[in-house]
Amino acid sequence: LYCTKQHMTIRPATAMTTMKACQGRGYGAPQDMLTVEPNVKPPTLADIPPKKRKDWAIIKVHAVALAPGDCRVLSGKTSPLQGPPSFPYVPGGDVCGVITKLEEDAPADLAFTVGDRVCAMFHE
Repeated sequence: LYCTKQHMTIRPATAMTTMKACQGRGYGAPQDMLTVEPNVKPPTLADIPPKKRKDWAIIKVHAVALAPGDCRVLSGKTSPLQGPPSFPYVPGGDVCGVITKLEEDAPADLAFTVGDRVCAMFHE
């Protein structure tokens, strides 16, 4: 993902226990297999393999796009090369929002901090 940033102050908050998310339940056309669910468990840094965690952030998403690449992946046509790790799957690599969590031992030279407004998109 490529990211750009702008900083804003965020109020400390308790951890979210649920989020609203669009989920794919299997391969198929988006209009047939995507549903919006109101009570999805949000991701945590613990969901990321330990060796990769220091470079990842949790973003409270304000807007997301279902891009052509998401539709291609969810169609199943590219599953031998790329596909969801499991279902249900929350698509959306093109997002904007606010960083709410970074790994405690994130590199000192990391370009992002908690409170940064960011936008990210998949890039090949």
